[in-house]
Amino acid sequence: MSRLCLLVAIVASLAGDVRSQPRPSGGRPEQILLRLEGVMQAGTKRGAIGFTVVSLGLLGSRPATRFLAVEEARTIGGDPGVLGKDILDAVRPFEPDLLVSGPTALLERLYAAAAGDRVTLEGLVTVSSRRYFLREALVISPETTTTTVPTSTTLPPP
Repeated sequence: MSRLCLLVAIVASLAGDVRSQPRPSGGRPEQILLRLEGVMQAGTKRGAIGFTVVSLGLLGSRPATRFLAVEEARTIGGDPGVLGKDILDAVRPFEPDLLVSGPTALLERLYAAAAGDRVTLEGLVTVSSRRYFLREALVISPETTTTTVPTSTTLPPP
């Protein structure tokens, strides 16, 4: 019986040491929910919109890369010390930054998104593989505005 108690004590002490080890993802949780809001754009050059541009490698039926000018990046639940910007910084050295997968209907929205469309994405990011599994994708096209321009001008007589 004393051997069993000793064995349990050793295993318990080792388990405590394992939990205190740093994470391989640099202190960040391996998986975290990430919400990105921004505007689709044609390339990687950061313009007047957003604080960074993220390249999204779509892994659906027809692989493609889209670019999102990120205005807001935040994590949901999980570790409150990890910011959305921290996740984007972790995947920044890679191209594309995030490998996006998920239900076909959500990926189709991203395939159809044009430059200038407002986009909100939410999904589970696995930091070590850069995989972003979508659970929400909202794409809103900008409203078209019409301007009335007179076709002829008539000057008053002098």
